[in-house]
Amino acid sequence: MNFPRFTLLFLLVSSTMAHAQSASFNRYTDDLPQLLETDAATVMARGMTHDFAAKICGRLGGQVAATVETEATAWRKRNDVFFRGASAVLNEIGDRYLPVGGEQAKQGYFQSILVTTAKATNQRLMRQLNGATP
Repeated sequence: MNFPRFTLLFLLVSSTMAHAQSASFNRYTDDLPQLLETDAATVMARGMTHDFAAKICGRLGGQVAATVETEATAWRKRNDVFFRGASAVLNEIGDRYLPVGGEQAKQGYFQSILVTTAKATNQRLMRQLNGATP
């Protein structure tokens, strides 16, 4: 497991555990393990990276913007099934918060996923585009 993925996993676990109301609460099961959640968050971060890169490059206009937009659209089409699967996994895990903390806990979980994936996305963009972010 490389360092950025470990960091993403650590942030995800630590932030969402703070939202759990019960010390015995465990959002993971054999069907939805922690690794699956990490993979789903990674899929979301990669998709956001391509979308944000297209937005940044779109500011340049011309052929560069058109090429990057075409590549981002094609990548999104090829990987659409993975995005839908990742969203389904995160929704299922989020639903596990309802019995222990209600809708507020579920939304807190989604907020932590969003923050974690946005940070990972910005780090990727900064490395790939030499510091440019949306």
